[in-house]
Amino acid sequence: MAGSTMQVNIVAADHPVWAGQAKSVVIPAYEGAMGILPNHQPVLTLFQEGVVTVTDTNDEKHEFEVTDGF
Repeated sequence: MAGSTMQVNIVAADHPVWAGQAKSVVIPAYEGAMGILPNHQPVLTLFQEGVVTVTDTNDEKHEFEVTDGF
């Protein structure tokens, strides 16, 4: 699976929330939903209120509500 997954760390201001290998992440960016895949060019963007969805290596989806962040 080398190259087909990425390390994802979801953190709150004061504690880690989730960490693991993932196939994809979808975030609620201010410019609209943004999908991130392994080997994606680094990017910094602001989140708007919504849900971050992480698809792990077993195709299980993990959802995290966010109010803001980057």
